[in-house]
Amino acid sequence: MGLVSFGGLWFAMELLQGRPQTVVDFLRYHLRLLTTPDAGHGGPFFYHVVVLLVGVFPASVFALAGLRRGEPEGALAVFRRWMLLLLGVVVAVFSIVETKILHYSSLAYFPISFLAARYLHQTLDGHTALPGGLRALGWGIGGLIGLALAAMPLFSHFKEDILAAGWIRDPFAAANLQAEVHWQGWEFLIGLVFLGAVSWFFAFPRPTLRQVRGLFVLSALTVFAALSVLAPRVEAVTQRAAIEFYESLQGADAYVYPLGFKSYAHLFYTRKGPETALKGRPKEWLLSGALDKPAFFVCKVHRLEKYLEAYPDLEVLGSRNGFVFLRRQPREAGSGQGEGR
Repeated sequence: MGLVSFGGLWFAMELLQGRPQTVVDFLRYHLRLLTTPDAGHGGPFFYHVVVLLVGVFPASVFALAGLRRGEPEGALAVFRRWMLLLLGVVVAVFSIVETKILHYSSLAYFPISFLAARYLHQTLDGHTALPGGLRALGWGIGGLIGLALAAMPLFSHFKEDILAAGWIRDPFAAANLQAEVHWQGWEFLIGLVFLGAVSWFFAFPRPTLRQVRGLFVLSALTVFAALSVLAPRVEAVTQRAAIEFYESLQGADAYVYPLGFKSYAHLFYTRKGPETALKGRPKEWLLSGALDKPAFFVCKVHRLEKYLEAYPDLEVLGSRNGFVFLRRQPREAGSGQGEGR
């Protein structure tokens, strides 16, 4: 009720300040997120359950067990009910919402952490054993994470064999793998050490406080190492070619837009806002209208022919790692039939 009142207050303030369109756009946008997989971000109903189990590991495993622990007394009981309510609402709402994005369920991190901490406190305080099912689940999720992190750098060493075998049918993904990424050879240890730590922890039915601390500290260090060492190399494969093209257009008096995929990278890396990027005109105008300055585009390699056929004014500047870079010079309105997808 408080949330509804607060939202209503914000709507009222916008209306009183003469901005009814802001309220309308806000409601339309969230209705679109609810009813459609906006910007291609769709997924199964259980998407956020998997995201939370893997993304908040190892706390997620202990939180599951904490759901079944007895009700505490006093203020802690009230707080636990609020945490359960918060967790249930977040998971239920964003499971129903058709647009699935990782951070939508991030509000669940807090109740998961609380339930996990309470469960571990009770386990350590009572010297009770971890259930076999919990240990198996911990081994399973932690093992998958560790193996994935360890396999990531090794995959690069065998990419030529994988491509030659034809296992990757997506031309864009295959072209992504042509990116030159330098691996030093030790990066697989990040996943291997994490895998060892998880196996070591869940091998003991009755963990000690030192083991619990060790598991969570090593999990935090693994996240830090993955973000510092692995993520930049993954970025080099998946999007760096496009990012560097956008950066090369910083300060250029030109329009920049992606074709056939949703992205905000062109706005951020060219340092253009939506208004200066398109000046309120529809993107179709960039492809077939009478331009007042050059327009640059980025599309994926498997969609190039479609755009060249529909818009003959487009000029291919080059391609790199699955991305194709195009330009359209100012001239009279063309005869394109629509962007097409």
